[in-house]
Amino acid sequence: MKLLNGSELTGYISERQAKQVRVLRQSHGVAPKMVVVRANSDMDSDSLTSVNKNYATGISVDLEIANVENSQIINEISKFNSDSSVHGIVVQLSPTDSQTDNILNVVTPGKDVAGLGENTTFDTPTPLAIDWLLAGYNVDLRGKNIVIVGQGREVALPLAKRWQNSGLDPRLTTEKDQNLAELLRGADVLIISSELPGLKISELVKENAVIVDASGAVDNSDSIGDIATCALFDNVIRSAQASIKESV
Repeated sequence: MKLLNGSELTGYISERQAKQVRVLRQSHGVAPKMVVVRANSDMDSDSLTSVNKNYATGISVDLEIANVENSQIINEISKFNSDSSVHGIVVQLSPTDSQTDNILNVVTPGKDVAGLGENTTFDTPTPLAIDWLLAGYNVDLRGKNIVIVGQGREVALPLAKRWQNSGLDPRLTTEKDQNLAELLRGADVLIISSELPGLKISELVKENAVIVDASGAVDNSDSIGDIATCALFDNVIRSAQASIKESV
């Protein structure tokens, strides 16, 4: 099997982004800024925030973390929607929050850099990153048996839709599928976005299968997290660039 490693592309992408940010700051007086609005913060969201902080610092994007109570989150998002200095808004919620869809749709589409609202103008970062990764390794998806494992709104669902819109025919499945092992054995390209306890992926897939792990399911694998972070900040930079055109 061939396990693709996103970290090999991040250096090139971050260097390009840093140059774009310098142009925005020096030539246009625009300082790209992203705000992360967090409710019910936990260890996972703390880790994600740390990654975003480090990456933002590296490419000179301003990053603000807003920790709020659930009852105030819509007001907080609305405040940043109205702030012209903010180019991207990311909302971190508890996975069990029943109001997730309503809250995500409060974000102005042009600032929804996580690409999770119904009317967002941005690609969801991880599916975009997966396309970058496959292109970087010259993987042609046409005519391939593609299997996507997962059902989440950040990876599996938008990726399946993205590829279907491109004329591909991915098979979307979950870790609970009774035929999962059989599907994995037949996959030419396998995207894993949920953990697969009890399954030894390396022993199931074809020898020449291409695997992108967005979950940590493959033993000793590097996740796609690094390049997905690049894709998120690419959206922030695009939003900052669009703000220049709007002001002309």
